[in-house]
Amino acid sequence: MIPNQGVGSFMKFERDPILGIVGFAVEKLLMAIPYEEPIRDILERIGLELGARRAIVGRIEQAVDGTYLVRIRHEWVSPGFEPFMDDSLLRDIPYRDLILPDWEEVLKGKRPIHADPKDISGRIGQALRSTGSESITIIPILSGEELWGILIIDKRIAEGEWLEAISIMANLIGTAIRRCEVERSLEEEKYLMDTLMENIPDNIYFKDSESRFIRISRALANYFGLKDPSEAVGKTDFDFFTEEHARQAYEDEQMVMRTGEPIIGKEEKETWPDGHVTWVSTTKVPLRDKDGRIIGTFGISRDITDRKRAEEALKVSLEKYSVLFSSSPLLFARIDREGRIWDVNPAMAQSIGLPVESIVGRKVSDIFPPDIAMERMSYILKALDEWEVQHWEDERGGRYFYNILVPVRIPGEGESVQVIAQDITERKGVERKYRSIFENALEGIFQIAPWGWFMEANPALARILGYSSPEDLISSVSSIRDQLFKDPARYDDLLRLVKEKGSVRGFKCRMKRKDGDEIWVSVNIRAVRDEMGDVVYYEGTMEEERDS
Repeated sequence: MIPNQGVGSFMKFERDPILGIVGFAVEKLLMAIPYEEPIRDILERIGLELGARRAIVGRIEQAVDGTYLVRIRHEWVSPGFEPFMDDSLLRDIPYRDLILPDWEEVLKGKRPIHADPKDISGRIGQALRSTGSESITIIPILSGEELWGILIIDKRIAEGEWLEAISIMANLIGTAIRRCEVERSLEEEKYLMDTLMENIPDNIYFKDSESRFIRISRALANYFGLKDPSEAVGKTDFDFFTEEHARQAYEDEQMVMRTGEPIIGKEEKETWPDGHVTWVSTTKVPLRDKDGRIIGTFGISRDITDRKRAEEALKVSLEKYSVLFSSSPLLFARIDREGRIWDVNPAMAQSIGLPVESIVGRKVSDIFPPDIAMERMSYILKALDEWEVQHWEDERGGRYFYNILVPVRIPGEGESVQVIAQDITERKGVERKYRSIFENALEGIFQIAPWGWFMEANPALARILGYSSPEDLISSVSSIRDQLFKDPARYDDLLRLVKEKGSVRGFKCRMKRKDGDEIWVSVNIRAVRDEMGDVVYYEGTMEEERDS
């Protein structure tokens, strides 16, 4: 190893070939973008001038596993030799296979190294020896004080002006590569910024010290009704909003610039010249130059108009609910997982037989007997554990109630169930009356789902169709059309008429009993529809036609 003693200015070189090759390198790299082709030309010129077989530019990089590699970035070889960078096993050279520990300090000292390939280990040393290399020159390429990479010449370059000139060119190559890497990085950052500004749905903006727009996102341009974001440059909020909003926004931005403190997540009411109002959640941050001086602001706003309207609607709903809660005949209560009662309305308190203030804050187990309290808690825990609405009927003191438990989450209060109960004592009496009629009627009574099976059937219908009970009929018949109608097309005709007219009376058809016998029946049927006009179910009656 023979270290060089320093690199001088090529201006002192006296031999024209040296000045020529340095000038060639300067000319090639001065404005080279991209730089790949000029660097290859320079490596070729170096190789030809020196009579070398190979000239390589290697970049020192950290691998995924934390070790360092010399990655071949550019290479020239004389005719008849294969480039190392075409071999995947030679393209990335383990750093310590090529650079010995005592060489590193020499290279960091800006001095070249003359090395014998026999001193180089691994596949790269073997490859150099197999191609007849007897000596190589390794020249450092520095970035400041950092060893950025190396220039490898497959020839011993004697001490003197040639070595100094090649060292200068190595640094010129490193400077060109680093410059282009910076430019490419800036281009990539610009591309990413442009992509963000074109596609993000939030409103992003940059403003100068006078709160004039420097740049805005595509979303904000659309928000302003502009064809292109560039149309906003130089304008202010006063060009888009009324004085009410624009003045407040301006004062906020001036305060951010004075104090250097950002405004985070402020909800702003935006008033527009045509009178409509929107709401945004805004974050404003000071915009600084590279020296840290505040030169403007930048921010991001998210439209929350729908949320604000929903909040206002919720507020109105809560006010209405408060009136309903206090005066409704429905029974309301809210109970948590521990059985603690958070709220009850007067109707619920009256049904329990205690004042509201004697109930709120106590537990279910304090109010009801143990067996009833245990039953109530089982429904409450099931609703919260499965996060599903629970409902059941119960009887209290001779009156019947229908209960619904809805699981809810309330900020600051955690999970609980909203209990809604209705006194159904009178309805139960009516149901018993009509259930008796239903059960004892001589004609068949039914409800049919739109998909063609029985939802309800009375004993008379089961007898007409030859089944032992309504339960037997409902469980046995999955398709009324195919299992009961002798001619399934008549079932289709029946439903078509019902859909057209709403109801049909005296529809005659032949049906099959469970035992296979056929009977004629007369059907009265109507469609029951929901608020949207869709059929919920069909209901009607059926009588056997003895003389058909």
